Amino acid sequence: MQDKIFYLSTFGFVFGILFRTFVFVNLYLIMLILLISFFIMIFFLIISSKPRIVGVWNKWGIIFSIFLLFFSFGILRFYSYNKIIPILPIDQEVKLSGKIINEIDIRENNQKLVVDLNSKLKILITTDFSKDFEYGDEINFSGKLIKPENFTNDQGKLFSFL
Repeated sequence: MQDKIFYLSTFGFVFGILFRTFVFVNLYLIMLILLISFFIMIFFLIISSKPRIVGVWNKWGIIFSIFLLFFSFGILRFYSYNKIIPILPIDQEVKLSGKIINEIDIRENNQKLVVDLNSKLKILITTDFSKDFEYGDEINFSGKLIKPENFTNDQGKLFSFL
């Protein structure tokens, strides 16, 4: 019986993640589904503890509530991971801060820094030699954001930043 509950909960969790991948679900709806599945489970556990009211519906009610509970946990897990990346204004002056996450690329006329603004958003900064930067530095900077354009390299292959 324990292995059936394990497989049922795992299948519900994975199916919840898969469902949330294709269909947007509001956070409040997830909480409502969690609450409903919890109360369904409590209801059928109380009914199944009564010796005179035992039947097939009790078993299927508990199975359904466990599946629904882990289904909503899967949706909630995807919801917590899938944060929306903030949209930065292109071709406008901005003031940002972040951490340098790669070694500094020193070129002939400038230096390039890869800066992590948050865990999902990284930008490439091109700056002059006025300051020395190192890997891991926390920096505050301002400037104009431009969208990188695709280009063809020396071997004739198209390079895309996106």
